[in-house]
Amino acid sequence: MFFIASLTVLLVCSASAQATRNTDVSNRIELLIKGAGRTYVATGTGTWVIDTPKGKMLVAAADTFVVAGFIIAPKTAVPKTETGLLKLLSLNHSIDFAKVGTDDDGDLFLRSELPFKLLDQAAFNEMLTNLINNFDMVKNAITP
Repeated sequence: MFFIASLTVLLVCSASAQATRNTDVSNRIELLIKGAGRTYVATGTGTWVIDTPKGKMLVAAADTFVVAGFIIAPKTAVPKTETGLLKLLSLNHSIDFAKVGTDDDGDLFLRSELPFKLLDQAAFNEMLTNLINNFDMVKNAITP
């Protein structure tokens, strides 16, 4: 009986600590978004949509890192030829600190991740700027 009571207390404390971490992470990211001078909408716990000159940028945070990026094109617009796919693949060499790929739905993305231990306002701003500056390069790679 003591074991069950102890386990229950541990689970409750762990859930409470996780909720506090999630709130801390969310608060930190919102401060960074505001510090970058961006307008945004919180879309859930740990997720935001930021307005940029290139469109909506998605931002998501986990316990140890943050991810930001664009959906460049839906699955139907992603080239299926060897030449088209090699062109997209080569962008991973051309674009520093970001990656080009397809998500679970097959949509084309451009995204970047940063661990929290390296994340400050300057690094966050640089990540957003890098993604915005490289948006057109990825978009142009799929435009006939």
